[in-house]
Amino acid sequence: MGNVMTDAERLNLELRRNAPAAALSLSSLARRAAFPKGIPVQAAQASGCEYRATIGQVTNREGEPVPLPTMKKMLGDLDPRMSFLYSPQGGAPALRAAWRKRLLANEPNVEISLPMVTFALTHGISLVADLFVDEGVEVIVPNPSWGNYKGIFGLRRGAKFTTWDFFTGDGKLNIAGLKAALDATKGRSVVILNFPGNPTGYSPLHDEVEPLLEVLTSHKRPTVVVCDDAYQGLVFEDNANVKSLFFELTRRSDKNLLLPVKVDGATKELAFFGGRVGFLTFGLNREDSEPLIEKARAIARATVSSPPGPSQAVVLAALESPGIEEEIAQIRELLATRYRALREALPLVADSGFVPYPFNAGCFALLKAPENIDVEDLRLFLIENYSIGLVALPTVGALRIAYCSMDERDIRPMFIRLSTALADYTADKS
Repeated sequence: MGNVMTDAERLNLELRRNAPAAALSLSSLARRAAFPKGIPVQAAQASGCEYRATIGQVTNREGEPVPLPTMKKMLGDLDPRMSFLYSPQGGAPALRAAWRKRLLANEPNVEISLPMVTFALTHGISLVADLFVDEGVEVIVPNPSWGNYKGIFGLRRGAKFTTWDFFTGDGKLNIAGLKAALDATKGRSVVILNFPGNPTGYSPLHDEVEPLLEVLTSHKRPTVVVCDDAYQGLVFEDNANVKSLFFELTRRSDKNLLLPVKVDGATKELAFFGGRVGFLTFGLNREDSEPLIEKARAIARATVSSPPGPSQAVVLAALESPGIEEEIAQIRELLATRYRALREALPLVADSGFVPYPFNAGCFALLKAPENIDVEDLRLFLIENYSIGLVALPTVGALRIAYCSMDERDIRPMFIRLSTALADYTADKS
């Protein structure tokens, strides 16, 4: 009798047939992963039974939750089944379908997976790392970039980081730098795109999109391109790109070489920072993506298990609300107002030698310090002497301003004080 194929081997075979780039990019962990036929699967199979004694949760005779009245009152009109019972692995089906519908609302002729619900975006990116990164696999990130990429891909998975300078010397998006980093790879790689970016606050200009796509789609080695779309839609200039590159990458991708992945969520798009609801979507049709979704669910099951129900219920209720897009537009306009206030205040520090990097989107702006300035020392100086809190980025010698968290009325007064502080600090260091 021959060897019986394991579930993980079956999934690997399906990926080799239908999504070769994904199959070639799998980590050793992902190659072993398949969703276990444990309690969640067995409970689902028994869902139609008259007597159900499977999942360890308190329900009544009809399978409804038995919540504490105080907590039920706090959750108001939210669906109690969704709020008080375990969520299905991978997230509530209705929410997954609603988010997919939202993604495809203005994207015809593109096939994508059913999104998987994650514990916000960090968990989604962590699943990408688990699926596609082994020790020594190259992860290509710009400098500067979100600091937690180092923890997710480096600390947890032992990735080899390849960096490229985000901006050229004359302040343009350094597409040639990304190409050089990709061309230098020796094997499979993961590319992180974060537009609009943290900490840069930058979205590509319209004339930069096509060259970016060309660099990514013409690469001849297996590549996973991760679109970290945390700040999707928060673009404040007409010449900047609003749409995620994920969709066009999916349309153009050669399934033998390129796998686009989208990580997004309610955190910034719906201003639901405490909800921790994110989504992981693959640039493959629903059938071809199922093996990847199952592997991601298996890894999640082994770490955080199912995502929280109450916050999923809140997001679903919001997506089903007829006024949700108008409410989102109001948040965007609030941020746009703060963006414009920051633009108007920047000349106040022009004489200090601090120059802003290009920014047009998201929540942040970077002020590049003169070369002789230690930005970490400056950051502490601003706290201790001027009651100004900013973030230091020593790798690019810059200060990050999160204008998203400031009232418009406070931005100009802060810059007036910052101008005095910078002059004081630089005079002391000269």
